[in-house]
Amino acid sequence: MSWRFRTSFTPPPSVRITIAPDGVFTSVEGESLPNLASGPDVGDLHGGQLPDNSLPHAGPTALASIRSAGTGLLTTPGLSEFKRLLDSVRRELGTIGNALAHARNEEAFAVGAFRKWEQGWLMRRLFKAKYEKLRESAELNFAMRAELEEQWKLSQLRTDFELPEGVFRAFNNMHREFAVLMNSDRIWDSVGHRGTDRVAERTTATRSVDRQPVKFQLGACDLIEAGVGVPRLGNANGGDLFFYPLFVLYFISAENFALLEYKDLDVEYRVTKFIERETLPRDATVVGQTWSKTNKDGSPDRRFNDNKQIPIAKYGRISIRSTTGLNEEYIASNADAAESFVSMLDLYSKAIAAGV
Repeated sequence: MSWRFRTSFTPPPSVRITIAPDGVFTSVEGESLPNLASGPDVGDLHGGQLPDNSLPHAGPTALASIRSAGTGLLTTPGLSEFKRLLDSVRRELGTIGNALAHARNEEAFAVGAFRKWEQGWLMRRLFKAKYEKLRESAELNFAMRAELEEQWKLSQLRTDFELPEGVFRAFNNMHREFAVLMNSDRIWDSVGHRGTDRVAERTTATRSVDRQPVKFQLGACDLIEAGVGVPRLGNANGGDLFFYPLFVLYFISAENFALLEYKDLDVEYRVTKFIERETLPRDATVVGQTWSKTNKDGSPDRRFNDNKQIPIAKYGRISIRSTTGLNEEYIASNADAAESFVSMLDLYSKAIAAGV
């Protein structure tokens, strides 16, 4: 055989995360990690409000990118030790994952060869010793694969979140509203924007947005076992956001991730009126009409024979930023669901801060 059972394996310790009087407290099977340190207050990160009118396509000038900083900058300082522990878990998962992939291939080959002989009559009676070796090889490879799969499960970081009753209730409320939001007919990640030249472009829109469809869903990252599906916000040009109890995971890959505290997030909801040139989502509210080409006063430009009327939809815009460089913007066709989620997320952050 080209490999054998791993002779040494130590599952990662359990991590307990709870709320202490001076903030969030983390311990590893009795050994405490440094408390999550308080960072600077979130200030005005927006630099002025963006107009509500938008276009779904890029114009003649370059768009300013909407994306987060690198993961090396994003992690909240107080979570650095916890991130170090996750890095060690990631390395163990990578080692086991490579061995498991090889084991599955070996098992498929060994079991396939054995079954061919088992289903025959002549060969397994004429060559009993060979048949027995094939049987032993199939059983051994089955056992190897099963053990590695068990090690893979045990290698995920077991995290126990201890939440006060009020914080637990607030998390459930946020979780419930997210479940409604993720069923919006359409959700986009805004990856770039620019101001428009309304006269030159013959449009009533004041902002042009490059948007990419993404999914919101309940799930978890392989690095952290939370025992419950947590809100996961897809990202078209960076890491997905996992809203775990007591911290947020920004995850690009097992080698590239960051951890943020809720108190360092600045989450904002805003209604955006969107000139929808694509298929109108089923749950969108139409709040007006415009034309493909318009005059300064918003009336249709009659010089264009194929000038079509276009609906203006009411969408919900969610901006998520942090003092460490997080910068994400989403647009949801169900504006009311987006507003409810942001409202519950804000209440949850306040509940964590209060510790009750």
